[in-house]
Parts: sequence; structure tokens; C-alpha cells
Amino acid sequence: MKKLFKIFTLVLLLSFTLILVGCKQKSDVQGEVTIVVVDGDKKELFNEKVSFKEGDTYVALLEANEKIKMKGSTSEYGYFIENLCGIASSNDNKTFWAIYVNNESSMVGISQIPLKDKDIIKFALETW
Repeated sequence: MKKLFKIFTLVLLLSFTLILVGCKQKSDVQGEVTIVVVDGDKKELFNEKVSFKEGDTYVALLEANEKIKMKGSTSEYGYFIENLCGIASSNDNKTFWAIYVNNESSMVGISQIPLKDKDIIKFALETW
């Protein structure tokens, strides 16, 4: 009977440990956003869901993503996007990367947009 109790206790302890480990891994992910990048010809260059953790920013996620490889510069006004998916904006061509959050034109730059679970952020190369 003691042996059966020890086995039961061991199985229970192992199960509890696996549950805790599973919960810990899931708690690292705070949410998921859909990121879409569209070039000047309206061709979709990127459309995927990206997970984020507490403390992440759009700038960090987009710079780190191997397919997006965002490049830009920081000024007193925030981060200015210069290149997404290998496509550069250009003063000569009068193009810029417009930002839309949930199909609404963003009134702030990328460095000021908070990450929110289930948001859709779209970058479209547009002319001015």
C-alpha cells in the first residue's frame, strides 16, 4: 500500500510540475498582433501573426523580424520608418510608410503605438 501511495504521489507531483511549466511558457506570451506590409503597387509583402511579450515594442518586433527587417532612424519626434521588407521610402519618389491600426490611419508614429492583443497593424508605401 505504501508503494502505491508513493507512486500516486510521484505521478501527482510530476503532473503538477508539468502544468506549472506549461503555464510559465504560456505566460511569457502576452499577446499576438497581425502585421501586414504592402508595397506601392498594393502587393502584400508580409502578412503574419507575431507574438509579443510584456515590455516589447513595435519597433523592437519589426527590427528583429527576419522577413520585415525594419530600418529607420530616431529623432525628437520618434522613430521614422525608412525601409520595410527591403523596400525603402524616398523623398525623391515622394513616398512614405503609412501606418494603419485596425484599418484606421494612425495619428502617431510607430514608437508611440502600444502593442495590444489581436490588433492588426498595416504598413503601406504611399505617396505624398
